[in-house]
Amino acid sequence: SLDVTFAWTLNKAMTSVMFAGENLDVATTSKSVTGITETTSYTLTVSDGQNTASATRKFTFCERIYWGSATASLTEVSALSNSKLATSKSGSYSVTVKSGQYGYLVIPTNLGSIETVNIGGFDTEMVHEGTVTNTNSYGHETTYNIYRTGQMGLGSITMKI
Repeated sequence: SLDVTFAWTLNKAMTSVMFAGENLDVATTSKSVTGITETTSYTLTVSDGQNTASATRKFTFCERIYWGSATASLTEVSALSNSKLATSKSGSYSVTVKSGQYGYLVIPTNLGSIETVNIGGFDTEMVHEGTVTNTNSYGHETTYNIYRTGQMGLGSITMKI
């Protein structure tokens, strides 16, 4: 989970201060939030009795996509050499696939499935090896689809979705 302290500065005295639906003392200029585990928005609303102003901050949790090369039966997604935070599966994933290895793409199930990737200008079918659940260092659990190339030892390739 993520812990955050919000802080603000006001240029005049307020008659009300509300943070995320909670009324605060008008002298309050910060609020700590602990245990954020999912995409969430927080709104600060202040009023001087005549005018009201508000500001919203959103925390968007992104899932991690993993890719790389490995021998058959990949079970640990973090064993792959590359990863990135993503809100979409679309992208280019470059990897060197040595002899005796497959190229792997491990995509969060909430980003959808893939059947083919484009390698060297050709649509290439990917083999779905099943799913695996991974828990990150914040305690967030994600289920992933594991995909691999159909052939071993492809050399340096870029898989495009």
